[in-house]
Amino acid sequence: MGTRGPLRSRDSELQRDRSRKGSDVTLTTRGTHKKVTVPRVNQAWHPVVQNLYRSLKESGQSDFYQNSDWNFAYLLCDDLSAYKRDEDYRAEQIEKLRAWDATYAGVPADERKEYAQNHPRPSVPRGGSAVKLQTAYDGLARLMATEADRRRLAIELHAPEGPEAQDVEVISIADYRARLDMVEEAA
Repeated sequence: MGTRGPLRSRDSELQRDRSRKGSDVTLTTRGTHKKVTVPRVNQAWHPVVQNLYRSLKESGQSDFYQNSDWNFAYLLCDDLSAYKRDEDYRAEQIEKLRAWDATYAGVPADERKEYAQNHPRPSVPRGGSAVKLQTAYDGLARLMATEADRRRLAIELHAPEGPEAQDVEVISIADYRARLDMVEEAA
């Protein structure tokens, strides 16, 4: 489990190694990494939730996920999608209500009552539960969805090393220097 208080510093930001410091050293119990089957994105989900699920698949922390983690992520995305769809429906109903009110604001009460029998005033459902949304966000934290979540658990993701991982500017500067050396040798 993570720690309370301020976020840990990245190892690269430390002046000396944690083990030399004598604190923050914990023993780890190891298990066996099993074969993982990642559930497909549910096309019925809200588009934002589909993007979230895909980003979990592409993110580095997914290297640590097991089947139970992926199924938990699927369940969270299912709940988040329902929440987002409810909020979208609520926003649509609010717009319909505003349009109805704007149309009939100046109409006398007796005419408005007659019209309302055939065209009832739209009702707006209650908003989604903030507790439900916070629970979903807590679940995403348990899946290490953000860098802050990973740092609380002492997990750092590093860029891959090697020539393909070099920055484009670094490669172009290296090419420029190589070409410059060829020109100087020719002269």
